[in-house]
Amino acid sequence: MNLKWMVERILAFRTTCVLISLSPSRIDGTFAPEDPWIARLAPRPDLEARYRSQLPTFLKIARVLEVALPGTVPVDVRKQARIYRRVTDTALGVARDWELVKKNLAPDGPTVGADQFHPHVWAAAEPLWGTGQFRVAVGAAATSLSAHIAQKAGSDLVDRALVQDVFAPKATSGRPRLHFPGDPNSDLWRSRQEGLHLTAQGAFAGIRNVAAHSHEEWSEQYALEMLAVLSVVARWTDQTELRAGSTDARPAAQAAGEIRV
Repeated sequence: MNLKWMVERILAFRTTCVLISLSPSRIDGTFAPEDPWIARLAPRPDLEARYRSQLPTFLKIARVLEVALPGTVPVDVRKQARIYRRVTDTALGVARDWELVKKNLAPDGPTVGADQFHPHVWAAAEPLWGTGQFRVAVGAAATSLSAHIAQKAGSDLVDRALVQDVFAPKATSGRPRLHFPGDPNSDLWRSRQEGLHLTAQGAFAGIRNVAAHSHEEWSEQYALEMLAVLSVVARWTDQTELRAGSTDARPAAQAAGEIRV
């Protein structure tokens, strides 16, 4: 919303209202001969035309600003101008304070405490957070997450290569998989598993690698958003089950408990 333009339009209309209200009018609402000094400011026919052309725009602005408008106005243009001149004062005040009102009266948005992120994420980032090294803190959190995933999967891979392998939806002989429980043939399961697979790769490629190789410091807000992504990957990882490194889609614990003959 262009508040500067709105203020300019309100001021222009207010000036027109002031000029009109200073001049007498005939009974039919048309203007009577005006004082010479007013005539020098604006010829009367031009002033009336200006008033009528500016009024619709002002009314739209007033409605946007939620300024109360009179229910009815007199036919007499001079009396109209006096009424709307008072309305312009209110509209100017609202327009000039709009950003402050919006900022200070807006409902508070939800907040998430960093200490509520996944323990493997925040515990690694917290020691560095207080020093203002937010990018380095996020990098440490990503390293911790990688170790957490590798330990659960029993894999010797790290970072992007790790999640690309262990979260892959398709089982591969000899490779461990961390899969969500449920039917691997269902659309819901595929959506969840593919979401984890792709999100985790994006987290390590777009967050961990950038944090490790960038030399620019991150803002605290940006770093918090990156930690939130890592925390989501960690939460989803906790919901997965280790599946044997074969084409058997059942959890490894279940497969190991069977007696083969």
